[in-house]
Amino acid sequence: VTVQRSQMNGTQAVSFRTVDRNADADLQNYIKDIYSLRPSQMETPADVLTGSSAFGRSHFYGSDERRSRFVNGRYDGQAFSDYALLNFDTVLASGETFAS
Repeated sequence: VTVQRSQMNGTQAVSFRTVDRNADADLQNYIKDIYSLRPSQMETPADVLTGSSAFGRSHFYGSDERRSRFVNGRYDGQAFSDYALLNFDTVLASGETFAS
């Protein structure tokens, strides 16, 4: 992830995170509260917010390959349901315009 800002004055905290249906309860509750969501019993707040049914995968399969051909017991040859989670935090100091 590369972050660029247009003004260099002041310190600025920056954070990015994937929002997926299997996110932890703290993130799900944060999403629900900040967006005033009321998901049904069959949905998570992330489902309502993103409309996605994909699951984030943070598994290590023993190589640089970050996906599995089998997701939840099914063959997923094109890895539609498999992506690496993103959790990026940084601080841009005064005078900095880029961070990665």
